[in-house]
Amino acid sequence: MTPQRATGGGGASIFGDAFAGVKAGCKVGCAFSWQNPEASGNWQDMASLDADGDVSAGIGINGDFKIDYNPKTGKFLVHASAGITCGPGMDGGITLVVHGHEVLSFVAFVYHKIMSGNYQYSGLIADKAFTILIDLLTNSIFTPGLALDDLFIEKAQAAENWWTGLIAIFSDAFHVDEILSIASNINSNTDRLKFTVPEVKGRLLYLLSDPRLPQAIADRAATAAQQALQIESAILNILSYIQSQADYINVVTHMSLHSQQKNTIIEGENRLYNNLAGSGMQLPRLQKFRYELNNRANLLIFRPAPLVNHAVQPNAAVITIRDGR
Repeated sequence: MTPQRATGGGGASIFGDAFAGVKAGCKVGCAFSWQNPEASGNWQDMASLDADGDVSAGIGINGDFKIDYNPKTGKFLVHASAGITCGPGMDGGITLVVHGHEVLSFVAFVYHKIMSGNYQYSGLIADKAFTILIDLLTNSIFTPGLALDDLFIEKAQAAENWWTGLIAIFSDAFHVDEILSIASNINSNTDRLKFTVPEVKGRLLYLLSDPRLPQAIADRAATAAQQALQIESAILNILSYIQSQADYINVVTHMSLHSQQKNTIIEGENRLYNNLAGSGMQLPRLQKFRYELNNRANLLIFRPAPLVNHAVQPNAAVITIRDGR
């Protein structure tokens, strides 16, 4: 997603109603809650003021509703103006903090709001906060043994440096074992993909479709078939969490190690499909997914010609597009 101000016909931010479906309660302690569809529509806290009173006063967040990040504390912040929390005519605002027990609810909230905003996020979350979120969600794939809430607490302040270091590693040399490890992590716990934004999926696909990978796997004759299947399965698992044509476009145009760097859809699909074809792996399931996504008429933005015209085999597995809404 390229950061941009998403607007409606009248010029107002489409995230002007970002607070819709959220309520603020301050009878005992202040909290922002929302009706989380992942929890059967039950109200769940996504940010609060705890007993230590660690509200981030003076952080300087403007606007009716905004998500930001405090680098000093390593915590995400949720700000709402008094006008939308307490009613018209009220001045000021309140900024609450996302704590460990609220991380899952917060991540789901951001994902759903970005999805409903057609994958344009700048009216909802600050650029820096979004970059940190991308890095943390990526880290969750690389660190399968650490729960997401613990990861946000332990890794937030180091997330950006961690990813910058990985960029240097993967840019400097080819690391086939590390890529296979990423594929294994994805296949062993696909639930971690559920709320990953397109930038995270694009990063992962970029690594898994490295043009050097097919030959490196082929050279390992004894394990080549197993490792090729592992890569293919990881790619299919990532694609299975794509929700719409708009989501797909954002994923394949962010196949890069750099979160804000975009490529064309042709470049992304060429890298993904052609490198898989070069490895000798079968493409029917990928083509089946692409065909079905193109024919979800209510979600279509455009329909580019397929890059590879392999017939779909009758016994090809059908990818389920998981509905996160």
